[in-house]
Amino acid sequence: MGAKESGKEDKKAEERKNAKPPEEKKTLEEKKEGKKTGPRPPGELIGVVSGKGGVGKTTVSINLAAALAHEFGKKVVVIDCNIGTSHLGVALGMHYAPHTLNDVLRGKAKLTEALYKHEPSGMTVLPASMKATNIQAVDVSQIKKIAKQLALSYDYVVLDAGPGLGREAFATLFAAEKLLYVSIPTMPSVIDIVRYRQALQGEDKVHLGIVLNMFDGKEHQMSVDEVEKLSQLKVISKVPTDVEVHRSLAAEIPVVISKPKSPAGKELIDLAAKVCGEFEETPKKLKFHEKLWRGLKGADERFDEMMGFDR
Repeated sequence: MGAKESGKEDKKAEERKNAKPPEEKKTLEEKKEGKKTGPRPPGELIGVVSGKGGVGKTTVSINLAAALAHEFGKKVVVIDCNIGTSHLGVALGMHYAPHTLNDVLRGKAKLTEALYKHEPSGMTVLPASMKATNIQAVDVSQIKKIAKQLALSYDYVVLDAGPGLGREAFATLFAAEKLLYVSIPTMPSVIDIVRYRQALQGEDKVHLGIVLNMFDGKEHQMSVDEVEKLSQLKVISKVPTDVEVHRSLAAEIPVVISKPKSPAGKELIDLAAKVCGEFEETPKKLKFHEKLWRGLKGADERFDEMMGFDR
C-alpha cells in the first residue's frame, strides 16, 4: 500500500475516533439552532373551585381539560380532588377504577397505577374512589405533592376541588397556582367567591377569573357587571344553559367532544383557549341599523370626495 493510500486510511481512522454518537450529535445541532435541551418546565396547576355544589364545577373541569387536550393538543391530567363526594370519574363513564387517588394518598397504590387515559379527548384522569369506606385515613394535604409531581410530565394539571371551604377544598386551593371560580348568576353563589378571596388573603395565587355558568342574561339573574363588582374578579366565560350539556352528561362524554359547536361547547372551548393563551376575539357582529348607518356614511364621504368638497 502506497504512502498516499496509507494517509487516507489514517485520516478515516481519526474521523471514526472523533465521531459523536447520534444522540450527542443531535444535541449539538439543537444547541447550534438555539433550542432548549434541558428538562421541560413544570405544567400549570389550575384549581377549579366553587362555594356550592350544583353550579357545574365538575362539568367545567372535565370540559376545560378535554378541550385543552383535544382542541389545542396539550398534555393534560384532571384530578378529582372531591374525595368525599367524587363525581368526576362517573361523569366520564368510569364507574369503577382499580386504583384511585384515595389509594395513592393512603400509600396503597403508585401514582402511575391510578392514571387512566380518556380516549375520546386524549386527556388523562386521576379519579377519586366512589367507596365511602375509602375516605378513612386519607391525607388530603398530600394532594399538593401529587399535583406538583404530575406537573413535571403534563402541560396542565386541572384540579377539580370539593365545594365549600372544607379540608378537601383547602387542599386544592393550596395545591393550585392559578384559580378558576365557577358560579351561577345568583347572590349566594357569588358571595361564596368573596369568601374564597377572603380565605386566600395573603396567598400568592393567580385569579384567572369567573366562569359564569347557566347564564342567560335574564332579568332575575345577576348581570355580569354586578357579579364583577361584588366579587372584584373578571368574568372570563359565560356558559349558557344548554340542553346539550345535559345530553353529554347522560352520554358520559364532555360536551366539547360530543357537541363542540353547541352554544355551551363553543364557550367552553373558548375558555380553554383563554387559559392556554390561544384565544382570538371574533369581530363583533353589527346590527342592521349599524350596518345601514355605516353604509350611508361611507357613500356620503365618497360623494363629497368626487365633488371635491372638504369635510
